[in-house]
Amino acid sequence: MDCLHRMRIVSLLPSATDIVCALGLEDKLVGVSHECAIPAGAGAPKLVTASTIPANLSSKQIDVAVGQQLQQSTALYTINEALLRKLKPTVILTQSLCQVCAVDQEQVQDLADSMEDSPVVVDLSPMSLNGLYHSIRQVAAVTASRGEGQKLLVQLQRRVHTIAERSETLRRRRVVFLEWLDPPFVAGHWNPELVRLAGGIDLLGTAGQPSTKTTWQQVQDVNPEMIVVACCGYSIQRSMTDIQQLSGNPHWEAMPCVKGGQVAILDGSQYFNRPGPSLIDSLELLAHLLHPEMHRFPASLGPANSLLTRLSMAS
Repeated sequence: MDCLHRMRIVSLLPSATDIVCALGLEDKLVGVSHECAIPAGAGAPKLVTASTIPANLSSKQIDVAVGQQLQQSTALYTINEALLRKLKPTVILTQSLCQVCAVDQEQVQDLADSMEDSPVVVDLSPMSLNGLYHSIRQVAAVTASRGEGQKLLVQLQRRVHTIAERSETLRRRRVVFLEWLDPPFVAGHWNPELVRLAGGIDLLGTAGQPSTKTTWQQVQDVNPEMIVVACCGYSIQRSMTDIQQLSGNPHWEAMPCVKGGQVAILDGSQYFNRPGPSLIDSLELLAHLLHPEMHRFPASLGPANSLLTRLSMAS
Protein backbone atom coordinates (compact mmCIF):
# COMPACT_ATOMS: atom_id res chain seq x y z
CA MET A 1 0.00 0.00 0.00
CA ASP A 2 2.87 2.37 0.80
CA CYS A 3 4.39 1.58 -2.60
CA LEU A 4 1.11 2.53 -4.29
CA HIS A 5 0.88 5.72 -2.24
CA ARG A 6 4.34 6.84 -3.38
CA MET A 7 3.85 5.84 -7.02
CA ARG A 8 4.45 8.50 -9.66
CA ILE A 9 3.79 7.41 -13.25
CA VAL A 10 4.95 9.04 -16.47
CA SER A 11 3.29 7.63 -19.59
CA LEU A 12 4.93 8.39 -22.91
CA LEU A 13 2.23 6.96 -25.17
CA PRO A 14 -1.57 7.21 -25.31
CA SER A 15 -2.21 3.46 -25.07
CA ALA A 16 -0.20 3.24 -21.85
CA THR A 17 -2.18 6.15 -20.41
CA ASP A 18 -5.37 4.28 -21.35
CA ILE A 19 -4.17 1.17 -19.52
CA VAL A 20 -3.22 3.17 -16.43
CA CYS A 21 -6.69 4.71 -16.34
CA ALA A 22 -8.41 1.37 -16.93
CA LEU A 23 -6.59 0.09 -13.84
CA GLY A 24 -7.91 3.03 -11.82
CA LEU A 25 -4.50 4.67 -11.42
CA GLU A 26 -5.15 7.97 -13.21
CA ASP A 27 -4.41 9.91 -10.02
CA LYS A 28 -0.86 8.51 -10.09
CA LEU A 29 -0.08 10.10 -13.47
CA VAL A 30 2.38 12.97 -13.08
CA GLY A 31 3.48 13.20 -16.71
CA VAL A 32 2.16 12.23 -20.14
CA SER A 33 3.09 12.61 -23.80
CA HIS A 34 1.83 15.45 -25.97
CA GLU A 35 -0.45 12.93 -27.75
CA CYS A 36 -2.14 11.63 -24.60
CA ALA A 37 -5.63 12.78 -23.71
CA ILE A 38 -5.69 14.07 -20.13
CA PRO A 39 -8.16 11.74 -18.41
CA ALA A 40 -10.74 12.86 -15.89
CA GLY A 41 -9.47 12.39 -12.36
CA ALA A 42 -5.84 12.63 -13.40
CA GLY A 43 -5.22 16.02 -11.88
CA ALA A 44 -2.83 17.99 -14.05
CA PRO A 45 -0.05 15.75 -15.39
CA LYS A 46 2.68 17.63 -17.22
CA LEU A 47 3.36 17.22 -20.94
CA VAL A 48 6.90 15.90 -21.20
CA THR A 49 7.27 15.30 -24.95
CA ALA A 50 6.84 17.19 -28.22
CA SER A 51 6.95 16.29 -31.91
CA THR A 52 9.60 17.69 -34.24
CA ILE A 53 7.21 17.30 -37.21
CA PRO A 54 4.97 20.37 -37.74
CA ALA A 55 1.30 19.49 -37.27
CA ASN A 56 0.13 21.53 -40.27
CA LEU A 57 1.92 19.43 -42.90
CA SER A 58 -0.03 17.35 -45.39
CA SER A 59 0.02 13.56 -45.10
CA LYS A 60 2.47 13.33 -48.00
CA GLN A 61 4.73 15.95 -46.41
CA ILE A 62 4.60 14.11 -43.08
CA ASP A 63 5.59 10.84 -44.77
CA VAL A 64 8.53 12.53 -46.51
CA ALA A 65 9.66 14.33 -43.34
CA VAL A 66 9.47 11.15 -41.26
CA GLY A 67 11.43 9.21 -43.87
CA GLN A 68 14.15 11.85 -44.03
CA GLN A 69 14.53 12.08 -40.26
CA LEU A 70 14.68 8.31 -39.84
CA GLN A 71 17.28 8.09 -42.62
CA GLN A 72 19.36 10.75 -40.88
CA SER A 73 18.79 9.15 -37.45
CA THR A 74 17.19 12.39 -36.30
CA ALA A 75 14.71 12.19 -33.43
CA LEU A 76 11.03 12.52 -34.32
CA TYR A 77 10.21 13.50 -30.75
CA THR A 78 11.87 15.48 -28.01
CA ILE A 79 11.61 14.87 -24.30
CA ASN A 80 11.84 17.60 -21.69
CA GLU A 81 14.60 16.06 -19.61
CA ALA A 82 14.63 18.80 -16.97
CA LEU A 83 10.89 18.47 -16.41
CA LEU A 84 11.06 14.69 -16.29
CA ARG A 85 13.73 14.83 -13.60
CA LYS A 86 11.67 17.35 -11.66
CA LEU A 87 8.63 15.06 -11.74
CA LYS A 88 10.65 12.28 -10.05
CA PRO A 89 8.71 9.38 -11.56
CA THR A 90 8.89 5.92 -10.05
CA VAL A 91 7.58 4.30 -13.26
CA ILE A 92 7.99 5.36 -16.91
CA LEU A 93 5.87 3.62 -19.55
CA THR A 94 7.30 3.65 -23.07
CA GLN A 95 7.62 1.50 -26.20
CA SER A 96 10.11 0.20 -28.75
CA LEU A 97 7.55 -1.05 -31.28
CA CYS A 98 7.51 1.92 -33.64
CA GLN A 99 10.06 4.68 -34.17
CA VAL A 100 7.31 6.88 -35.59
CA CYS A 101 4.96 6.51 -32.61
CA ALA A 102 6.79 7.80 -29.54
CA VAL A 103 10.10 8.80 -27.96
CA ASP A 104 12.91 6.29 -28.54
CA GLN A 105 12.95 3.66 -25.79
CA GLU A 106 16.75 3.61 -25.50
CA GLN A 107 16.78 7.38 -24.97
CA VAL A 108 14.23 6.99 -22.19
CA GLN A 109 16.21 4.17 -20.55
CA ASP A 110 19.46 6.15 -20.67
CA LEU A 111 17.73 9.12 -19.09
CA ALA A 112 16.15 6.98 -16.38
CA ASP A 113 19.51 5.38 -15.57
CA SER A 114 21.03 8.83 -15.07
CA MET A 115 18.37 9.93 -12.56
CA GLU A 116 19.13 9.91 -8.85
CA ASP A 117 16.32 7.50 -7.99
CA SER A 118 16.21 5.47 -11.18
CA PRO A 119 12.58 4.83 -12.15
CA VAL A 120 11.44 1.50 -13.56
CA VAL A 121 11.12 1.75 -17.35
CA VAL A 122 8.47 -0.54 -18.84
CA ASP A 123 8.62 -1.27 -22.58
CA LEU A 124 5.12 -1.92 -23.96
CA SER A 125 5.42 -3.20 -27.53
CA PRO A 126 2.43 -5.38 -28.44
CA MET A 127 1.97 -6.75 -31.96
CA SER A 128 -1.33 -8.56 -31.32
CA LEU A 129 -4.23 -8.86 -28.89
CA ASN A 130 -2.15 -11.29 -26.85
CA GLY A 131 0.52 -8.59 -26.80
CA LEU A 132 -2.07 -6.13 -25.49
CA TYR A 133 -2.99 -8.56 -22.71
CA HIS A 134 0.72 -8.87 -21.86
CA SER A 135 1.03 -5.07 -21.73
CA ILE A 136 -1.82 -4.90 -19.24
CA ARG A 137 -0.13 -7.55 -17.10
CA GLN A 138 3.15 -5.60 -17.28
CA VAL A 139 1.55 -2.35 -16.10
CA ALA A 140 -0.49 -4.14 -13.45
CA ALA A 141 2.62 -5.87 -12.10
CA VAL A 142 4.79 -2.76 -11.89
CA THR A 143 1.99 -0.76 -10.25
CA ALA A 144 1.03 -3.42 -7.67
CA SER A 145 -2.38 -3.76 -9.35
CA ARG A 146 -2.43 -7.40 -10.39
CA GLY A 147 -5.96 -7.92 -9.09
CA GLU A 148 -7.35 -5.02 -11.09
CA GLY A 149 -5.34 -6.14 -14.08
CA GLN A 150 -6.85 -9.61 -13.99
CA LYS A 151 -10.37 -8.18 -13.74
CA LEU A 152 -9.71 -5.95 -16.73
CA LEU A 153 -8.34 -8.85 -18.77
CA VAL A 154 -11.38 -11.01 -18.04
CA GLN A 155 -13.70 -8.21 -19.17
CA LEU A 156 -11.79 -7.52 -22.38
CA GLN A 157 -11.35 -11.18 -23.31
CA ARG A 158 -15.05 -11.86 -22.74
CA ARG A 159 -15.93 -9.10 -25.22
CA VAL A 160 -13.48 -10.49 -27.79
CA HIS A 161 -14.94 -13.98 -27.39
CA THR A 162 -18.46 -12.66 -27.93
CA ILE A 163 -17.52 -10.97 -31.21
CA ALA A 164 -15.50 -13.95 -32.46
CA GLU A 165 -18.28 -16.42 -31.65
CA ARG A 166 -20.93 -14.38 -33.44
CA SER A 167 -18.72 -13.90 -36.49
CA GLU A 168 -17.50 -17.49 -36.80
CA THR A 169 -20.17 -18.75 -39.19
CA LEU A 170 -20.68 -15.53 -41.17
CA ARG A 171 -19.53 -15.06 -44.75
CA ARG A 172 -16.12 -13.44 -44.67
CA ARG A 173 -16.03 -9.98 -46.22
CA ARG A 174 -12.92 -9.17 -48.27
CA VAL A 175 -11.28 -6.09 -46.78
CA VAL A 176 -8.36 -3.76 -47.37
CA PHE A 177 -7.50 -1.89 -44.17
CA LEU A 178 -5.44 1.29 -44.58
CA GLU A 179 -3.73 3.30 -41.83
CA TRP A 180 -2.43 6.07 -44.13
CA LEU A 181 -3.58 7.41 -47.49
CA ASP A 182 -0.80 9.52 -49.01
CA PRO A 183 1.01 7.31 -49.72
CA PRO A 184 -1.26 4.37 -48.87
CA PHE A 185 -0.10 2.15 -46.02
CA VAL A 186 -1.70 -1.21 -45.20
CA ALA A 187 -2.43 -1.56 -41.49
CA GLY A 188 -0.46 -4.29 -39.73
CA HIS A 189 0.24 -5.43 -36.18
CA TRP A 190 -3.09 -6.32 -34.50
CA ASN A 191 -5.43 -4.91 -37.17
CA PRO A 192 -5.51 -7.95 -39.50
CA GLU A 193 -6.36 -9.98 -36.39
CA LEU A 194 -9.24 -7.62 -35.64
CA VAL A 195 -10.49 -8.02 -39.22
CA ARG A 196 -10.48 -11.81 -38.86
CA LEU A 197 -12.26 -11.79 -35.50
CA ALA A 198 -14.85 -9.33 -36.84
CA GLY A 199 -15.73 -11.61 -39.74
CA GLY A 200 -13.49 -10.42 -42.54
CA ILE A 201 -10.47 -11.39 -44.62
CA ASP A 202 -7.62 -8.87 -44.70
CA LEU A 203 -6.40 -8.99 -48.30
CA LEU A 204 -3.12 -7.11 -47.87
CA GLY A 205 -2.26 -6.95 -44.17
CA THR A 206 -0.42 -9.64 -42.19
CA ALA A 207 -1.24 -10.21 -38.53
CA GLY A 208 1.67 -9.59 -36.18
CA GLN A 209 3.73 -7.76 -38.81
CA PRO A 210 4.38 -4.01 -39.23
CA SER A 211 2.31 -1.85 -41.54
CA THR A 212 3.56 -1.72 -45.13
CA LYS A 213 3.52 0.82 -47.93
CA THR A 214 1.39 -0.18 -50.90
CA THR A 215 0.06 1.39 -54.12
CA TRP A 216 -3.43 2.13 -55.35
CA GLN A 217 -2.75 -0.29 -58.21
CA GLN A 218 -2.18 -3.08 -55.67
CA VAL A 219 -5.34 -2.15 -53.79
CA GLN A 220 -7.32 -2.22 -57.03
CA ASP A 221 -5.78 -5.55 -58.05
CA VAL A 222 -7.10 -7.40 -54.96
CA ASN A 223 -10.59 -5.98 -55.60
CA PRO A 224 -11.80 -5.56 -51.99
CA GLU A 225 -15.47 -5.61 -51.08
CA MET A 226 -14.74 -2.86 -48.58
CA ILE A 227 -11.95 -0.42 -47.82
CA VAL A 228 -11.56 0.51 -44.17
CA VAL A 229 -9.58 3.67 -43.40
CA ALA A 230 -8.30 4.51 -39.92
CA CYS A 231 -5.37 6.87 -40.43
CA CYS A 232 -2.85 6.80 -37.60
CA GLY A 233 -3.37 9.80 -35.34
CA TYR A 234 -6.13 11.28 -37.50
CA SER A 235 -9.74 12.11 -36.75
CA ILE A 236 -12.42 11.27 -39.32
CA GLN A 237 -12.45 14.90 -40.46
CA ARG A 238 -8.68 14.93 -41.04
CA SER A 239 -8.83 11.65 -42.96
CA MET A 240 -11.64 12.98 -45.13
CA THR A 241 -9.28 15.69 -46.38
CA ASP A 242 -7.03 12.98 -47.82
CA ILE A 243 -9.99 10.99 -49.16
CA GLN A 244 -11.19 14.01 -51.11
CA GLN A 245 -7.76 14.37 -52.69
CA LEU A 246 -8.19 10.92 -54.25
CA SER A 247 -10.76 12.37 -56.63
CA GLY A 248 -9.40 11.83 -60.11
CA ASN A 249 -7.16 8.90 -59.11
CA PRO A 250 -8.01 6.29 -61.79
CA HIS A 251 -7.32 3.27 -59.56
CA TRP A 252 -9.45 4.67 -56.75
CA GLU A 253 -12.39 5.65 -58.92
CA ALA A 254 -12.38 2.35 -60.83
CA MET A 255 -12.86 0.15 -57.76
CA PRO A 256 -16.36 -1.33 -57.37
CA CYS A 257 -16.26 -0.82 -53.59
CA VAL A 258 -15.64 2.90 -54.07
CA LYS A 259 -18.39 3.18 -56.68
CA GLY A 260 -20.73 1.27 -54.37
CA GLY A 261 -20.04 3.36 -51.27
CA GLN A 262 -18.24 0.52 -49.47
CA VAL A 263 -15.54 2.76 -48.01
CA ALA A 264 -15.57 3.42 -44.28
CA ILE A 265 -13.55 6.11 -42.52
CA LEU A 266 -13.02 5.63 -38.80
CA ASP A 267 -11.36 7.63 -36.04
CA GLY A 268 -7.75 6.48 -36.20
CA SER A 269 -6.69 8.65 -33.30
CA GLN A 270 -8.87 7.07 -30.62
CA TYR A 271 -9.18 3.61 -32.16
CA PHE A 272 -7.23 0.93 -34.06
CA ASN A 273 -3.81 2.57 -33.65
CA ARG A 274 -3.68 2.68 -29.84
CA PRO A 275 -2.86 -0.79 -28.43
CA GLY A 276 -4.70 -0.31 -25.16
CA PRO A 277 -8.21 -1.29 -24.04
CA SER A 278 -9.68 0.74 -26.91
CA LEU A 279 -8.57 -2.03 -29.28
CA ILE A 280 -11.57 -4.01 -28.04
CA ASP A 281 -13.81 -1.04 -28.77
CA SER A 282 -12.16 -1.01 -32.21
CA LEU A 283 -13.03 -4.67 -32.72
CA GLU A 284 -16.67 -4.02 -31.85
CA LEU A 285 -16.77 -1.07 -34.26
CA LEU A 286 -15.26 -3.17 -37.02
CA ALA A 287 -17.64 -6.07 -36.40
CA HIS A 288 -20.61 -3.73 -36.71
CA LEU A 289 -19.14 -2.26 -39.89
CA LEU A 290 -18.61 -5.64 -41.56
CA HIS A 291 -21.77 -7.39 -40.31
CA PRO A 292 -24.32 -4.89 -38.96
CA GLU A 293 -27.03 -7.54 -39.13
CA MET A 294 -25.20 -9.51 -36.43
CA HIS A 295 -23.31 -6.88 -34.43
CA ARG A 296 -24.95 -3.79 -33.01
CA PHE A 297 -23.12 -0.49 -32.95
CA PRO A 298 -21.42 -0.19 -29.52
CA ALA A 299 -23.62 2.60 -28.19
CA SER A 300 -21.39 3.12 -25.15
CA LEU A 301 -18.83 4.79 -27.43
CA GLY A 302 -21.11 7.67 -28.37
CA PRO A 303 -22.91 8.73 -31.56
CA ALA A 304 -22.09 6.55 -34.57
CA ASN A 305 -21.46 9.53 -36.85
CA SER A 306 -18.66 10.73 -34.58
CA LEU A 307 -16.74 7.47 -34.99
CA LEU A 308 -17.66 6.14 -38.41
CA THR A 309 -18.37 7.71 -41.80
CA ARG A 310 -19.30 5.89 -44.99
CA LEU A 311 -18.12 7.41 -48.23
CA SER A 312 -20.38 7.87 -51.23
CA MET A 313 -19.24 8.92 -54.68
CA ALA A 314 -21.24 12.10 -54.20
CA SER A 315 -19.00 13.13 -51.31
